[in-house]
Amino acid sequence: MSDKDEYEERLTSTNFDKLLLVLNALVGGEENQLKLIQAQLDTRKAKLSPSTNFAADLASIYDISLLLGNTNIESLQGTCCNQFWDLFEQCKNTAWESLKKDCTNLHLLNSAFGQLEEYATGLHLKLFVQDNERRTLDEEKIRDEMINIVKKQCKISYKNKWEYKQVPYRDQVKIISSILMVRCNETFCKHFCTEIEELENQLHKVRSLLYYHEEDCPTNTNMNIPSSIEDPNHWGFLSFRFCKYM
Repeated sequence: MSDKDEYEERLTSTNFDKLLLVLNALVGGEENQLKLIQAQLDTRKAKLSPSTNFAADLASIYDISLLLGNTNIESLQGTCCNQFWDLFEQCKNTAWESLKKDCTNLHLLNSAFGQLEEYATGLHLKLFVQDNERRTLDEEKIRDEMINIVKKQCKISYKNKWEYKQVPYRDQVKIISSILMVRCNETFCKHFCTEIEELENQLHKVRSLLYYHEEDCPTNTNMNIPSSIEDPNHWGFLSFRFCKYM
C-alpha cells in the first residue's frame, strides 16, 4: 500500500498499531532486549555449581557481559576470576573427600583438574590481556593447584588411606604402579621427587605384604586399570596430564 495516510488509517482500524506498541514494550527495543539478556545472565550465574563445567560457563558469561557493555570491565574481571576460584575450591574439596572414602571416585579429581585446564586456556586468557602482573600471578596459582592435585593423589596412594577390604594389596600395587609410569618424565621428576620416593617405598612394602600373605589375598582384583595412560580412568592419567600441560 503506497498511500501513507491510508496505511495508517487501516493499521488503526485493525488495532495492529496497538499490538506493535505492546510488542515493543515487552520484547522490542534495545533497552528491553538488554534487560532480558541481563536477566538470563543473572539466572545462569545463580545456577553455577562446582559439579558443572563452571569454567566454560563463566567464560561465556564474561563474553556476553562485555557485549552488553553495561558494566565496569575491571569489576567484571575481578568478579569472574573470584567466582572461578571459589567454585574450584568447592569442586576440589568435594573430589578429595570423596576419593579418600572410595578409590572409585578418581573421576572427581580428574574433573577438578579439567576445570583448571579449561580456565587456563579460556577465561584466564581473556581476563588478563592487558595486565601482565595479574596474569603471571594467576598462572602461578593455576600451576600450583595442578601440582597440589597430583600430590594429593600420590599422597593418598602411599599413605594407604583406604581400608584393606576396600583396596586389596593387588589393587594397591596396580594403583601405585600406574602413577609411577611417568616417574622418568623430566617434568614429573622436577615437581614430585618426594612423591616418587614415597610411592616407590610404599610399592615395595605392599609387594612384600602380598608376597608373605599371598594365600590370604584374593587372586582376582577389583581394580581394572585401562591399557592407555591417556584414559581418564587410568591412575597415571593426572600425572600424564600435568606433564603434558607443562
